[in-house]
Amino acid sequence: MNIGTNIYTLRKEKKITQAQLAEKLGVSEQAISKWENNQCAPDVSLFPIIADYFGVSIDRLFGYHMNSYAEEVKAIMKAADDSMDTYTMPLKMRSKREKHLSSKIKIRSF
Repeated sequence: MNIGTNIYTLRKEKKITQAQLAEKLGVSEQAISKWENNQCAPDVSLFPIIADYFGVSIDRLFGYHMNSYAEEVKAIMKAADDSMDTYTMPLKMRSKREKHLSSKIKIRSF
């Protein structure tokens, strides 16, 4: 978790100063500087406000964003695609088994 670095990056992308960000968040410039230099982190209550200001999710503030998940999602999708052959065979076998069992079941009348 490198929230300070992420705040710094987002602030630079938005082309605002530490003073401007501090004013928007109601904190001191020194607080922004400490966050960005990873000397401390913002109070938890500020996370949604900071995220909203930059138009990102709280996950993104912590460095967990879609780019981080892209490779993981690709791996999961590939595994699912690769396993399709594994699962098609048992389904066919289950279908044959169900037909076999249904021919053996006798309905009792009361």
